[in-house]
Amino acid sequence: MLMQPKYQHTQTNDQATLQELEKLVLQQNIKLINGLLYQYRYAVDEGTFEDLRQTAMMTLVIELRKFDHVANDDFRRAVAVRIRGELVDELRRRDYMERDKRQLVNRIKHAERQLVQLLGRQPTTNEICRHLGIESNDYQQAMTLVDVFDDIELETVVTAVPETDREVLFNEVKQVLNTLPEMEQRILYLVYVKSLSTKETALVLDINEIKVHRLKHRGLDILKSRMKESDVCKN
Repeated sequence: MLMQPKYQHTQTNDQATLQELEKLVLQQNIKLINGLLYQYRYAVDEGTFEDLRQTAMMTLVIELRKFDHVANDDFRRAVAVRIRGELVDELRRRDYMERDKRQLVNRIKHAERQLVQLLGRQPTTNEICRHLGIESNDYQQAMTLVDVFDDIELETVVTAVPETDREVLFNEVKQVLNTLPEMEQRILYLVYVKSLSTKETALVLDINEIKVHRLKHRGLDILKSRMKESDVCKN
C-alpha cells in the first residue's frame, strides 16, 4: 500500500532523496506493472517485451514526478491509465506480431463466425478448438493477442476524440457499460479500473482465464461499436 504518511507530504528537493523515493515506489508497484504487461507475454518477442517493461517503469516515474512524488490512490489510478496508453502507443510504432500468430487469430475469429451461424449461439472453446484442430493452450495464447488488438483499437477510438469532448465520451462509455451483461461489466471493471491481469481477474471471479478473455472481448466489441456510433466519435 502507498498510503504511508511520508508519501503525503513530500517537502524535499534533494535529488538523492527523490531518486530513492522513486526506486521505492517502483518496487512497491511491480505487481501493477507486471499485471499491465501480462497480456503481452505471448504477443511480442522477448526484446519487445523488455522494451515494454522499461516503458512502463519510465512512465511510472514520470507520473510520480507529476504528482510531486506523492504516491497516493489518485496517483495509482492515474499511472495505471497512463502506462496502459504508453504501452499501446509503443506497440503502434512497431510491427510487433509474427505472421503465424496473426494468422491464428484470424482463423479463430473466422471459425467463431462460422460456428455462430451453424449453431445459432456462441460456440464453446472446445468447439472452436475441435473445429480448427488446435489445443486449448493455442486458443488461450491467441486470445491474448485479441486482447492486444482490442486495447489498441480502443485507445485509437479514444485518442481520435478531441480533448474538449473527452468528458462527454467518458459519460457515454459509462452509460454503455451499464447496459452490458453483469459478467462483462465486472471483467471490464477489474481489468481497466482495478488494473488486474486476466489471470487475477479469473481468480477473483472464480472462472477460467479463457472465459475472461472471451467475455472481455465480447464486452469491448459492444463498447467500441457503440462508441463509434456516438456523435462525439463522429465529429
